[in-house]
Amino acid sequence: MTSKQDQLVVAPYNPGDHWSLVIINPYDDVVYHLDSLRTSSRDDIKYVTNMALTIFQSQKNLKKTRKTTFWKAVGTVECGYYVM
Repeated sequence: MTSKQDQLVVAPYNPGDHWSLVIINPYDDVVYHLDSLRTSSRDDIKYVTNMALTIFQSQKNLKKTRKTTFWKAVGTVECGYYVM
């Protein structure tokens, strides 16, 4: 992964019936998973983002502690707002 320190990786995610958004700051080792319903499996997202960050950090010789933030909307139809 090639990036500058001020760039973010933004990836929409749909496990089948609901959209969420994953935002990764690889230099600060922060992952945001914006899921309005908080229903999609987090294990697969955690695995993929942890693996990507581990590879990125080993290539850049970085060692940091990972933080994950989960957001939840009040209603049931707001999932598209996160992705837009």
